Parts: sequence; C-alpha cells; structure tokens
Amino acid sequence: MDRAQNSAQMKKELLFSSRKETDLRHRKNVDGKQHEDSLVHHQDMHEKLASDMITLTKTLKHNISASGKIIKDDINVLQNSATKTESNLSNLKTESTRLDVHMNKGSCWLWVSLCVVTITFIVMILFIRFFPKAR
Repeated sequence: MDRAQNSAQMKKELLFSSRKETDLRHRKNVDGKQHEDSLVHHQDMHEKLASDMITLTKTLKHNISASGKIIKDDINVLQNSATKTESNLSNLKTESTRLDVHMNKGSCWLWVSLCVVTITFIVMILFIRFFPKAR
C-alpha cells in the first residue's frame, strides 16, 4: 500500500498536479505592488539566466581552447612518431642489406668452422673409447 501511495505521489509531482501555491502564479487581484514585485522577480530571473549563460559560455570557450591545445600537442607527437618510424625503417633497411652482405660473404667460413667442431667432437669420442682411463 505504501508503494502505491509513493507511486501516486510521484505521478502527481511529474504531472505538476502538486504545484506550490505562490502569489506570483495567482494574479486575481493584482495591485501595483504585486505587479511590480512580479516584474522585479522576472527581471532577476532573466539576469540570473543571463549570468548563468555567460558563465557556461566562458567555461565552454575554456574547454574548447584546452581541448584544441591538447589536440595540437597530440598531432605534434604523432608527427614526431611518424618521422622517427620512417627513420627507423630506413635504418632497418640499411642494416638488413649489410647483414645480407655479411651472411653471403661469411657463409663459407661458417660451414668450415662447423665441420671442424663436428670432426673434433667425433675424434674426442673415439679417443675416449679406444684409450680408456687406466685403473
């Protein structure tokens, strides 16, 4: 039951059926003082709205300029990264060509040294087999 009452009250508030009674809304007998108070109240509301709009405009301008600066900084970082990437790519190409030259030039000696190591290993195994340790 409490939930139903709460729901009904919320519906009333949403549909403006429970408006607060103010002197400014009911102007049946409007005299000079009430009319002047109403005008002053509306003028104050307009000034408040205008000052709020000015404040929001200044805040928006500040945020836009700050985000513009951040975007410019990001663009500079991206450009620097792109130039460094291009430089690294060119360095990588030159080093890969140098490595290819060294690999082609030194492949004969690599195979010779590999054969020498393998032959030495086989000779050591045979030496250990035929000449065991004396007891």
